[in-house]
Parts: sequence; C-alpha cells; structure tokens
Amino acid sequence: MKKCPYCGAEYPDDLFVCPVDQTPFDKNYQPPIETEAEVRPVIRREIPTSLSVVSYLFFTSGVFILVWGAFIIYLGGSIQPDIIVGILAILMSRGLRQCSRFWRFCALVVTWLGFLGVARMTYQAVSPYLHSSVHKPADTLPVGFLCVMAVGFLVQIWQYRVLTRSEVRDLFYSEP
Repeated sequence: MKKCPYCGAEYPDDLFVCPVDQTPFDKNYQPPIETEAEVRPVIRREIPTSLSVVSYLFFTSGVFILVWGAFIIYLGGSIQPDIIVGILAILMSRGLRQCSRFWRFCALVVTWLGFLGVARMTYQAVSPYLHSSVHKPADTLPVGFLCVMAVGFLVQIWQYRVLTRSEVRDLFYSEP
C-alpha cells in the first residue's frame, strides 16, 4: 500500500499519483508526456433542432424496417435486403448527429430515392383509374392512401430542405 504524502490516504501499489489531489507518490515520478498526435480536441457543435429531428426520423424508420424484417423472418419468410437499409438508416442517424459529410451525402441520396418511391407508389395506386375508361360506382380512388403519400412527400421535401440549408451544410463542411 502507498500513502499519499499530502492527504494521507492509502492506495494500492500500482498507482503512481493520488487520484484525489494528483500528488505523486514517488518524487522521481514523471507523468507521461502527451504528444500532439495523441491529444485530440473534443469538438462540440450545436446541432439545430431540425437536423436532430431529421436524424431521429432516420433512426425511427431504421428501427421500423428492422422490426418489420424480423417479423417477416418470424413468419417464415426469407431474410430481406431491407434489413440492410434499416441498419444504414440507423447509421445515417448517428452520422448526421456527428456532422459526418459521408452520412449527410447518404441521407440526401436516400431522400431523393424517397421522392422516387413516393412517386412510384402513388402512380401504382392511381394507374388503374387512369387507364380505365369505364368506372363502376364501387371504383373510388384510394383517397386515404393518397393522403398518406402526400404527407410522406411533404416530409421528404422538409428533410431535403433541412439537409441543404446553408447553416446545416456549414456544420458538415466547416473546419472545427
């Protein structure tokens, strides 16, 4: 046991300085010198609320995709490639909060793919009504589905605008 010459507390032999007051136990003890390469500054950036919300939307969608894929597998289905998309969405969420240029680029690509996906799904829902000249009274447009697609499209536009705003873009491309 070693005893601190300043505070008098006893500590195990493997310590070189008192954890309380940083007094060296041995007069010849030299603390390790940190080189400039070893010292990395901690960078704290203030993340705008809108970017945090976009990040959490990616996280939530990633978790939803993973849970849905696990449910399909539980029902006896095969492993879906969507699981990879779910994992990437969770990684994008973290990368956006860390102001990673790469993950911002990925988020923009996924947002553009979302635009295309919403357009494709809307066209598939409406195309039977566009190509048919005779409608029966029971044939009505899926208005509920179209409203959900409209909300999804508006969310995609909002995400794109957040990711391309100048103050958000500067977070990713400015030097700390």
